Parts: sequence; structure tokens; C-alpha cells
Amino acid sequence: MLIATDFKFDVVELVWSDAFHGTEPLDVAEIVSMEKLMVRSLGYLIHEDDQYFYLGFSLYDTWSTVKHWQAIPKSMVFRKTTLKDKTIESEPYMNLK
Repeated sequence: MLIATDFKFDVVELVWSDAFHGTEPLDVAEIVSMEKLMVRSLGYLIHEDDQYFYLGFSLYDTWSTVKHWQAIPKSMVFRKTTLKDKTIESEPYMNLK
């Protein structure tokens, strides 16, 4: 198994507003006044582009395979915090047999 050696991921916390929905009949004023859902996601920032932050939560030893991940639209993010001194880089000992 090959190990990627050029991966470096910051550990970040995103505070963002999640979408919400309902199926019960409600007055429009009730829907608009509902409390909005705020979410905190903590993970490895595996990629970022103009529209999304991509977080990885479980990395395989190849460093290019992620088991649990999430793509969060930037338009839903209120705050992004990079955890100081918390960056993970690929290392040879990750190749567990």
C-alpha cells in the first residue's frame, strides 16, 4: 500500500446554520419565527473551494481516503476557527499492518 506524503490538514471548527424543515401545517409567521439550528463541526479541513468547506473525520493510512466526511456550504458558515498548532501531516508510521 502506498502512503501519500504530501497531505497536510488543518484541524478546524466550523459554526454553521443547518437547514430545517417540517411536514406539519404551520402559519408562515410561525415558520419564519422558528429558532434556527446552529451546528459546530470539528474535523480535518481536507479541501476548500469557492463554495464549500470539506471536513474529514476518519482518515485511512493512505491519507487520500476518508471514511466519514462532510461538505458544508460556505454560505451557511458563520465562523471558521483553525485550532492553533493543530495540523496533521502524513507520517510513515501511519502505514499500519
